[in-house]
Amino acid sequence: MRSQEVHPPSTLQIGADVFPEYFALSLDQYHQMIGAGILTDEDKVELLEGHLHQKMPRNPPHRLLVRQTFDMLSQMMEPGFHVQAQEPITLSDSEPEPDISVIRGGVRDFDKRHPGPAEVEMVIEVADASLNRDRTTKMRVYAKAQIAVYVILILENKSAEVYTNPTVVKGVATYGKKTLLSPRQSLPVILSGKKIGSIRLSKLF
Repeated sequence: MRSQEVHPPSTLQIGADVFPEYFALSLDQYHQMIGAGILTDEDKVELLEGHLHQKMPRNPPHRLLVRQTFDMLSQMMEPGFHVQAQEPITLSDSEPEPDISVIRGGVRDFDKRHPGPAEVEMVIEVADASLNRDRTTKMRVYAKAQIAVYVILILENKSAEVYTNPTVVKGVATYGKKTLLSPRQSLPVILSGKKIGSIRLSKLF
């Protein structure tokens, strides 16, 4: 009989403690851990679908693209909206920290809480090593929250995937429409169903 190699479950480090990579938590438990100082800004984790996930490390091209996107979107914002970068949004069983979020309301409206799903107009993730997670787990999370526009900016080929029409297919939250944008095309910026402008991908990458 051939022996089978057994691999230990992957783990993540939180402070001085080690946890399984997929550590089940409710949203309230997650907030309690933050409030008690068990989770801090030094712990690179986020809550997705009721589980703690290690956040992907960010390399210089990733950081630059996030900054470029934040600056360009901020210049386009209409009154009553703002842009946030790598900050939490609170959903039903998740608290992701999208690379970019377009939020309905002013910054001071969220001095005691994070924006909720009804206030999130658009989310953008910058993908390199995170591409698979962005196309699967993150997509389900954002579609379940009925976030109207989800964009993945792909560093490898300087392209974008734009997802709209959040829906449920066979019990799984997803997006009904996917649009692929080449480096020569522009990313439309839509607020409350209205296009307010666009950004050429060649200016972002």
